[in-house]
Amino acid sequence: MRRLKSWFSRNGLGLTLLGLILALVFAWLTPTIFIFVPPGHIGVYWVRFGSGTITDRVLNEGVAYKWPWDKIYLYDARLQVVDGAFEVLTADGLEAIVDISTRYRLVREDIALLHKNIGPDYIKTLLLPEVNSHARHEISKYTPEELYSLKRIEIEQAIAEGLKNAMRFEYEPQNRRESFLHIEDLLLKRTQLPEKVRDAIQDKLVQFYIMRGYDFRVAREEKERLRKRIEAQGIRDFQTIVNEGISEQYLKWKGISATLALATSNNAKVVVIGAGQGGLPIILGNLDSPPAAAGGGDQASTDQLKGQAAQLNLSPEFESDPLLLSEPEIPNPSEALLLPPHFDHNDSVDRPESTIKNR
Repeated sequence: MRRLKSWFSRNGLGLTLLGLILALVFAWLTPTIFIFVPPGHIGVYWVRFGSGTITDRVLNEGVAYKWPWDKIYLYDARLQVVDGAFEVLTADGLEAIVDISTRYRLVREDIALLHKNIGPDYIKTLLLPEVNSHARHEISKYTPEELYSLKRIEIEQAIAEGLKNAMRFEYEPQNRRESFLHIEDLLLKRTQLPEKVRDAIQDKLVQFYIMRGYDFRVAREEKERLRKRIEAQGIRDFQTIVNEGISEQYLKWKGISATLALATSNNAKVVVIGAGQGGLPIILGNLDSPPAAAGGGDQASTDQLKGQAAQLNLSPEFESDPLLLSEPEIPNPSEALLLPPHFDHNDSVDRPESTIKNR
């Protein structure tokens, strides 16, 4: 025990230095020993002194361990998008530039094979050339006008289907699922045509939709014509029904009712009864007959109303109405022209000759 203590006392400084050196070496080698696999990533293990790339397993998220001389390659297994601009030819040989966005995922089971056969730069090596090839093949079937129409969706679907087939059968391992990459979808974002061709196509499309607008206007006017015709037919039917339902006796009865309402009013008034056919008030249009003679006109008008009421089979109450049977007061000829309140008799008034009758 004393010997061990004496040995530590003699070599304590050396042991301390050795411990510090080992700690520094471990700290320096820690990044090469412990590898953190980020979320959504997959690690591929490569052994320097051995079989190289391990293809039968991959490293999941979290902490991975390795020897300092080995390597772990990380691949993003989440949904990714890659953009590219490609020169293509249309069906009539016109050059165009299309911008295409491709969304894809790495096939988890084939990431190690992808790393071994293609490498980390698989986008430039594998994906973009395939997109360019299938885009040129599919777009060559369509005209420039169709690139601006709804057929863009057909083009996108055709290119995406070609990419899926290429990933399924043209690369190892060939199986029923896609190898290396799973193509989610493909988007044709923009098509660049020569300026003159683009302007001509746009002008054609504008004129086409203007023509469609005129078609809708014509259809609207046709509907309006039908509406007015139906409205006119309704008015005609209404007039026919009304004309058939209104008789001469009904019109006379309405005239008598209007005269009675005017006679029962408390306001000062002059009632002029026409002497034409039926003796209706002049306001109903009996202007074709001469006016009634002055004097005794009121009694004659009352007798005419009673006679008409009897002809129209009115109720007995109409015949016994004191307003009609009583003899009306004959106004003074000087008061034949009724003046409004606060009217000055000294003012000059142009009286029509037909208003004042000879005494």
